[in-house]
Amino acid sequence: QQQQQQQHSADNPQHPASPSSSLPLSSAAPAPAPAADAAAPGRPPSSSPTPPPLLLLPLPQLAPQVTTHKTLNNYLGIGIDAKVALEFHSIREAYPSWFQSQFGNKVWYTGIGAPDLIRRSCAAIGEKLQLVCDGVEVPVPMDAEGLIITNINCHMGGVYLWETGLPAQPIPVPPNATSAVKAAAASLVRPRRQTIADGLIEVVAIGGVAHMGRLAVGLARAQRLCQCTSISITTKVKLPMQVDGEPFLQEPSRVVVTHKDQATMLRRVGGSSALRVASAADEVLQSAFERGLITAQQRSELAKEMVSRLEPFN
Repeated sequence: QQQQQQQHSADNPQHPASPSSSLPLSSAAPAPAPAADAAAPGRPPSSSPTPPPLLLLPLPQLAPQVTTHKTLNNYLGIGIDAKVALEFHSIREAYPSWFQSQFGNKVWYTGIGAPDLIRRSCAAIGEKLQLVCDGVEVPVPMDAEGLIITNINCHMGGVYLWETGLPAQPIPVPPNATSAVKAAAASLVRPRRQTIADGLIEVVAIGGVAHMGRLAVGLARAQRLCQCTSISITTKVKLPMQVDGEPFLQEPSRVVVTHKDQATMLRRVGGSSALRVASAADEVLQSAFERGLITAQQRSELAKEMVSRLEPFN
């Protein structure tokens, strides 16, 4: 190989071989081709315009998505009721000595909500959010200023929103909707008694502060919207909300409510015959479970069914 390199160096004195190269001589890279805009012999060089410098703009920084989990035991309020609760909470946090009695708190609550008779800050709330229940979009009344998703019978210190509410209106569906969507829309507004053991949650609409005042004294009724197992609310603007009495201001977001868990609760039913029936039925279920006639799951399901059947007699 050294002989070949020396011979090549002798034959090509302008291109001496590199003794440290391990590549064959025949694989040497060819000389670079002349540039495309090089001046040809006898022609003046062509002048090409210099391209303008590029301006690099920084990409906008997108806010990271944040998911917050809250446990709802009793109710979720969106709109006017949460707004009044939020203002009441803010003033009480700033001046706790002003709130010393239950009667005084009610007076403050009324005074805080009174200015909204004119402002109507939560008017047309249906245009500020989208309500979807069990996969079906549910329209919100135009005069509504608040939505209440309730998991209990009683609200606002003694108001039975669902039980005394106006009947739910049929939910419009597109003409080309599938049979499953039509069946789901019809099931949402089917008249059913509210119970805490059925796995359903109720959605009602309320008006402004004047309507809330009439509700508190039994002179008005809420508007039933539906009963469902899952809810998705997409808000378009910042809205006040409250979960079990804890108010906050929520940025535009998507709120999803689903069933989490159930627990056995004690409930006073009075000295009626329903109490004796419930006690006897519970003893029968416990005896059957201890003798292995039914499983724990079957006992729980039968107890739930018994509670829902006996509620009308309480």
